Amino acid sequence: MQSRQLTMIRLLLLLSVTVPFAEANGCTTQVSSAGVLNLQNDIDATSQSPTQPASQVFAGGWCANTGANKAQLNVHFRNGYGIKGIIIYPLNPISYSKRVHVQYIPNGGNQIQEFPVPGGQLTMELNASLSYSQMGFSQGIAVTQLRFEVLSHQGPQACMKLELIGCPLDELCPGGCQNNGICQYEGHCACQTGWEGMNCELKQCSPQKLGLADGRIPASNILVSSQDPNHPKEKLGTDGWCPTQTDQSPWVQITLDKPTAVSVFEFGFLTRLQSDPERMFMREFNLQYIAPVDSTRSLRTFADNIPALNRTHYSTVSTNPVIVTDTIRIVSVSQEIRACFKLELQGCDPTAMCTANWCKNNGTCIGQNVCKCPTGYFGTQCGQTPNQIVATKLSFVNITNNTVITAVPSISFAVQGNVNLTAVPGKPEPVLTIQGTNVCIKMNVSATSASCITDIDLCLSGFTFAMDVSFKSLLDNTYIVSSGGNLPGHKGVALYYSQNHLYYIVSSSTFTWTLVVTYTPALNVWQHFEITWNPRLGVELLVNEHSLGTNGRPNPSGGSTSLPLAIACSHGQFAVNVNMMVTGIISWNFDRTMLVNAGIKPAPDTTTAASTSRAPPQTSTTTSTTTTTTAAATTTSMTPNIHSTTALPSSTSTLQLTTTTTKSPPQPTTTTQTPAKIPSYGWNLLNINHAAVVIGVDYNLTVHGTRPIHNVGVHLSNSGSYIMQAVK
Repeated sequence: MQSRQLTMIRLLLLLSVTVPFAEANGCTTQVSSAGVLNLQNDIDATSQSPTQPASQVFAGGWCANTGANKAQLNVHFRNGYGIKGIIIYPLNPISYSKRVHVQYIPNGGNQIQEFPVPGGQLTMELNASLSYSQMGFSQGIAVTQLRFEVLSHQGPQACMKLELIGCPLDELCPGGCQNNGICQYEGHCACQTGWEGMNCELKQCSPQKLGLADGRIPASNILVSSQDPNHPKEKLGTDGWCPTQTDQSPWVQITLDKPTAVSVFEFGFLTRLQSDPERMFMREFNLQYIAPVDSTRSLRTFADNIPALNRTHYSTVSTNPVIVTDTIRIVSVSQEIRACFKLELQGCDPTAMCTANWCKNNGTCIGQNVCKCPTGYFGTQCGQTPNQIVATKLSFVNITNNTVITAVPSISFAVQGNVNLTAVPGKPEPVLTIQGTNVCIKMNVSATSASCITDIDLCLSGFTFAMDVSFKSLLDNTYIVSSGGNLPGHKGVALYYSQNHLYYIVSSSTFTWTLVVTYTPALNVWQHFEITWNPRLGVELLVNEHSLGTNGRPNPSGGSTSLPLAIACSHGQFAVNVNMMVTGIISWNFDRTMLVNAGIKPAPDTTTAASTSRAPPQTSTTTSTTTTTTAAATTTSMTPNIHSTTALPSSTSTLQLTTTTTKSPPQPTTTTQTPAKIPSYGWNLLNINHAAVVIGVDYNLTVHGTRPIHNVGVHLSNSGSYIMQAVK
């Protein structure tokens, strides 16, 4: 069977013996009492004493015969079982196992192997002062056999008593593994070729060339920022395209005849003419697209700073998840002389990528469990009408006994520090003033209050949170809202300010989306913040209904721990002196695109600051890297969301971006030309009013940050960005 191999299992070694498994989330059944084993047939040992046989290892305990060296005990799960924890007890103070080497056979496999833990080998230890040795895994692992090899022991015999913590496979992989997939670890299946998804329920995209090279995508479907007469857009798929020498913001936009699951971008070098310089190529680009489910047809960012070409190699970039779109824009951000390149796209028909009967009310499948809904229906499966899209308005009513009472009786916030409720002119409802170090409010979460607000995995159609904030002062690492989305092993959201940037992070149990935008909130001015997320479209951050950026590319991380939603603090990560006022939160269990489609929210203004998906500076993230070298190839496996395969004449490599590089023939030396200055366009400005708004003849502009004092000039480049600067 061909299947996707597990490249990394995140395990948490519980070194403390005081952490009870009962506090873990799910999969906590004791195997000794679960009735899943036939003790006589499913447990064996290379050596066992007559009075303490292997079958008694869960009850009275097992002992090897006196003098037995490196005795082994095997526990067999004939139908597979999920293991979340292992506990080894000494049988008595005289005879016990001091060091035990633990291995396993994975579900669907047939070879004994090591647990993927730091150091490469799982060894559990006991001594005279320990009552037991405990190992816990953050994600349960599906096994068919466990092997315990006693490396050393105290006394004449190797003895131990065992307990295993886990659950059946249908609990480890809820919903089961469809289409002959195999449960491999908690919440994840290894899928047969052609299938993917958490339960192997989604048909995999088998990409085919879309036709830039053979003309099936005509030149009329290609827009460019500019073009060199010798390298026009008509040659994009054959000999290559070049912008003009003066184009400092080059881009190419390709329109497809219908929504397509695009997953491969084949870049190549320009076919040079004698008059061309030695090297003209695009080094890196931002990938943008229009989502078919977006009625505003706004360009959104999938990923930034993707490698394309270098001096010796050309590239093939593969994206995972696939991008379902009918419009792709490639924006060069780094180039050698000019951003010239040749391109072919690959993709597949997305209409077969949904689970059977997924789309309701005549909705059309346009991606992995993504539906395009007919007029009047909304939601992930086209199952909701506009009157079913209801906002939760957590306006603040009063503060009683250090508890903020909201307009929703079941939801309140615990007060931490100097928090007061006050009336503010212009605001219809009271606002909170939050001032001091480690001062904030945290949502009170009960066992019965699980919702999209408290658990992001319940946000099946995404979410949108909106609130107004006025900063009296602003220091680095000031958190606006957080439920731990930026913390390792946690799921939730985080929005905070640091070093002239806003950081917005969303983590589910399996993926993390990170958006970083250059933006400094103004002081003493009310600003309307909106954060939104959808597992298929990614994250978007808006201020005053201006979109500051989007990021659709997730990284495979996340976690299982949830923290209560907090306003103005970081859940203990930073001690910051905050000074702000906030209104209540309005939330929807839908991403903002759906709210716009339903007429509930206005379309965002996208002519704002550029975004990047780089990681926050104060959050340390380590990516495991495994390198295997052979005589013919070098393969590097990293995070699997964007793959890069680099192919030399006799080598390939798989990275975060799949880049196939092939050496190009030597080129003649030429002189590099200096690009001409980019043209500027000006507006006549009249004055700046008291609200920091620049008044112009045709347009008004809001000033973010320090208000200019005299003679402000605003210049627009032809990329659509704007710069505000003082002109002497």
